[in-house]
Formats: sequence, structure tokens, C-alpha cells
Amino acid sequence: GNGDLRLGGGSSENDDLVIKDDGKVGIGNDSPAHLLDIKNSSGGASARIQAGTNSSASLRLQNDAQDWDVNCQTTDNFAIYDQTGSASALTIASSSYNATFSGQLTVDTGGTSIITADGNNTSGDDGRVIIKGHTSAHSRAYVKFNNGVSSGGKDWFLGQIRGSNSFVLSDQDDFTAGGNAIVVDSSKNVTVNALLVAGSGVAIGG
Repeated sequence: GNGDLRLGGGSSENDDLVIKDDGKVGIGNDSPAHLLDIKNSSGGASARIQAGTNSSASLRLQNDAQDWDVNCQTTDNFAIYDQTGSASALTIASSSYNATFSGQLTVDTGGTSIITADGNNTSGDDGRVIIKGHTSAHSRAYVKFNNGVSSGGKDWFLGQIRGSNSFVLSDQDDFTAGGNAIVVDSSKNVTVNALLVAGSGVAIGG
């Protein structure tokens, strides 16, 4: 438009900086489609937010109800921070790259969902998944299996009960006796709710 501000010092036909009359800013792009539109026609494009010593660098994303910060913290950790709720949603440690989530993690690829724990093949480290319950007496640490059937499907739970230190396969997430199929107690004694030997006609318990 007639109110555009254009600054350029190179030989490229694109201006180095354009401020359109509708407020859009283009860097390397003389027709910005967004409020800030950065383009490098000859290679990669990047932007940097740099803080002083022992200070944090942040990018804030805000709408009418919520503020999120993408943050390089003063501790040098990377974080996604809920500024509205004053809580970290995700933190990645700068040296170990250990990630801490404050909520639930859902993996949905639209097809088969896969989480892989792969140890370092060079040094022979183990690939591990660690699930911990709370320190309260009856907290549970478990994995839930669901086949995704909306009608007639069934949930199975495999986990440990802190109060008894038992390892349990159950169809109830509170691991009550009525839903437990297999229980291994802290002495490694195994209790099976019912045992059916297929093809033999032999059933024990149940």
C-alpha cells in the first residue's frame, strides 16, 4: 500500500525490511503474510533472543485467556512455562537432557502409537521406563492397556501397589481383590484368580 515502509541495502529485489501499512513486518520478504514474516531465499532462516549473564530468555505466546512462555531459564534449562498458572509444563535439563512433564503425555500418531526407550548402543546402556507412584501408603504405579473398542472393550492394568508391594494384573485400576487376575506378593508367591488349561478341560479355582 501507499503507507508501506521499505528498507533495503542489497542487490536482491526483495527489501531487507518491510513494514506494511496493515502492520505486518517482513524481513527478507516484501509481501509478509503474517505480523512477522522472516524469509531467507538462499538458505536457512533463524531468529535469536539473547539474554544477559544469569538471565532468562523467553518468547511469550498469549491470547485472551492464557500466557505461555518458551523459556531458556536462568538455570540453563529449557522450559515451557504456564505463566497464567505459574507452573512448568515441561523442563529439559541442559546437561543430561532429562525431561520432566508436569501433566499427562499422550502419543497419538493417527496410526500405531509407539514410545521407544533405547539405551546407548555404543556403551551398552539399558533402555528403561520407570513408573513411580506417590509416597502415600496406597499409591499405585501401573500401566493401562486399552484396545480402543468403544463398546464392549476392556481395560487391563499391570502395576504395583505401594501398601502391599504386590505386583498385580487386574481389570480394575484400584487393584481390588475382585478384579485381580494375577497377584505376585513381596515374597514372590503367585495367586491366580482362575487357571484354565486350554484344550484339556481342566479348570482350577474361579
